[in-house]
Amino acid sequence: EVLHRDADAAALYAKLLAGPDPGLELRARAGRFFARTGAPDKAAEQGALILAADPRDPAGFYLKGEGLLAAGKPREARQLFQRAVDTERDPQYLDALGRAAEALGQTGDREAQESALRIYAEAADAAPTLVNPLVGQGRLFLLRHEAAKAVATLGAAIRLDPRRADIAFLLGAAYQ
Repeated sequence: EVLHRDADAAALYAKLLAGPDPGLELRARAGRFFARTGAPDKAAEQGALILAADPRDPAGFYLKGEGLLAAGKPREARQLFQRAVDTERDPQYLDALGRAAEALGQTGDREAQESALRIYAEAADAAPTLVNPLVGQGRLFLLRHEAAKAVATLGAAIRLDPRRADIAFLLGAAYQ
């Protein structure tokens, strides 16, 4: 996983999870990997198994929330992400909470937009190399017609990941 060999990591996680009683820590690590690599259904499955064993585990709330967010249920996902963040202020949990608030803010809910901006800023401060909180802030600033603020956050994001076309597109839109 550290070497960015996601296919190999996914195969190893599948093998380890198929073993007898993989444990909560392995389930949480595998679920976070699945969430990061675009498999929210697998992440949610691990979250449900974690919560069945420990109903207060923040990783379980986070992973189950990823499944709900992918299923188009941002309000329910936001509640689970909030429970995870209340227990552990992990940057990945904060980013997820920001994505849920952003999804609610896309409908014009100004309060949700403000919340998403605050949460994304906290996630970016907690993990300066995490790209999505910066991109999320940029999207929200563009939505609110605050191009100068969008340029600042998207510029920082493109410096971290210069190969992402979506960031370049949003930065171009902000300049326009």
